[in-house]
Amino acid sequence: MKQLFLLITISIIGLTTACKNEVKIEEPLVLEAAVDTLAYEMNRIFRTEADCVESDDKDCAKIEINYITFLEAPSDSVLQKLNMNLLDELRGEGYTNVVAYANGFIRDFVNDKAEIPNMATWNAEIDQKVRFNTPDFVCIETNQFTFTGGTHGIYGTSYENYDRNTGDLIQLTDLFAPSFERPLIDLGEKHFRQSMAIAASESFDQTGYTFPKDQFYLPKNFGLTQEGITFLYNIYEIAPYSKGVQEFTIPYGELKALLKKDSILL
Repeated sequence: MKQLFLLITISIIGLTTACKNEVKIEEPLVLEAAVDTLAYEMNRIFRTEADCVESDDKDCAKIEINYITFLEAPSDSVLQKLNMNLLDELRGEGYTNVVAYANGFIRDFVNDKAEIPNMATWNAEIDQKVRFNTPDFVCIETNQFTFTGGTHGIYGTSYENYDRNTGDLIQLTDLFAPSFERPLIDLGEKHFRQSMAIAASESFDQTGYTFPKDQFYLPKNFGLTQEGITFLYNIYEIAPYSKGVQEFTIPYGELKALLKKDSILL
């Protein structure tokens, strides 16, 4: 599977994607143009309760998991690490692997239904996709939805960023020079307010967002996307369910001064 990755030089503002769409990035990083190939395949796990099949119209408990398997890496050990890390994201708390999680989801429903015959039917969907990649890193987006009763299901999105040369998960401390935290939080608050149309003079409490002591903080959930670093708060993290997921992006150009000299973003 081929993905065209267009890296940017300082003098280039308009870029052309594989689909010939124009992309504009403010204050781009100084990067050279390159073509990247990312080889992976999609796999699927589907489970349902006994006497049900996928095409049934009747109300059956179901779980579907679509996940990525990388096919190439610099070495077999890196390839194994990447694929193990991707599956660890999906295996569920208390389970050793993703297949055991899918089986356990259906088993737990059947056991609970035996005690509560009229209980609501459970269902779950988990989908991984490549959000963005370069020759050096890949950003994986995982979307999950689970319903196990109640007024509504729970959904969320998580990002994981991997060094394609080592297979390691990338942390913010791998990208930024020491003492980056305060300047990054300030940049984050500026872009969060812009994205959510919150004036600098307004408190977060006034607009329905809940931060401890009304002090902005960055979520741990971030993705290295084409435009910049995208930060994401899932439901209930800083706002009620009705507001949904909150996401904003800090452009790479505004982050240049905070990066390590050997940052993978350079």
